[in-house]
Amino acid sequence: MYYKNNILILLLEKNKNIFYLVGKSLKYLSKKRKKNFIIVGQKNFFDKKFQGLLYKIDNLKNKKIRNKVAIINIESISKKNYFNKTMNFAIQSLKNKQAEGFINLPINKKILPKKFVGFTEFFSSKLNTSGKETMLMYNPNFSVSPITTHIEVNKISRFLTKKKIINNVKNIKRFYRDYVRTDINILITGLNPHAGIDMKKMNEERKIIIPAIKELKKKYTKVNGPYSADSVYNYGLKLKKPFCIVGMYHDQILPIFKSINKFDGINITIGSRFLRASPDHGTANNIINPKDIHNISFKKCVNFFSL
Repeated sequence: MYYKNNILILLLEKNKNIFYLVGKSLKYLSKKRKKNFIIVGQKNFFDKKFQGLLYKIDNLKNKKIRNKVAIINIESISKKNYFNKTMNFAIQSLKNKQAEGFINLPINKKILPKKFVGFTEFFSSKLNTSGKETMLMYNPNFSVSPITTHIEVNKISRFLTKKKIINNVKNIKRFYRDYVRTDINILITGLNPHAGIDMKKMNEERKIIIPAIKELKKKYTKVNGPYSADSVYNYGLKLKKPFCIVGMYHDQILPIFKSINKFDGINITIGSRFLRASPDHGTANNIINPKDIHNISFKKCVNFFSL
């Protein structure tokens, strides 16, 4: 049906800088596209110069939203209540097949329930797919995916499992097959220095990572490792094709992704029947002058859903 082409843009926090980022993107959003982009957030929180460009609607079945920048208005005083109302609207829209995915703008993770280490896990729980989610930092040429996400370094080994590595790689392979239409090369890192090859005692590479790779290679040819994290990117360059590095923890692989791609990348949650994307940057709370706010990564999110 018509409304399956709807992509929601969630403004989950009343953050003036984030609202300004979306506001300066309204003309870009109004271009003719295959999808309808609908903002979900409090309309009067936009600067006045942007409010007049927004077409207010009451439901996602409104056929007048094509080629307009539509907004579903969410009113609330409490930050937590506003977050919950916006998020619940999005999840119900997905479950009712009134939207096929969403872009959420960055939020302060303190607003999430304490049991969730990040938005990836929170989103997955809302769709009853906890444990199946995979965080993918995507760029058409070079992507990365951490096995563990926002956890303390001294707890990484505790959360690292063969099952999780296999699940993440399968999700990545499926995503690239279904959405990017390519068989991606995957390079898997070790956890320890030099991928643990010069350590005499039993380690995570021997117990978990190498057995996972052997299991994956029975099904996939373009999966290799473990590579030392300090040189894995150079191995990827030799392939001269798009590749994805699967690392064992968040800060093992994200620094190289952000250093090389700058803001030319997006954060995607894969592993469920719905896609969720987010710009590859923080909340911009430290920016005083709105003119210093850029929307490059947000546009990349829009372009991804427009494919």
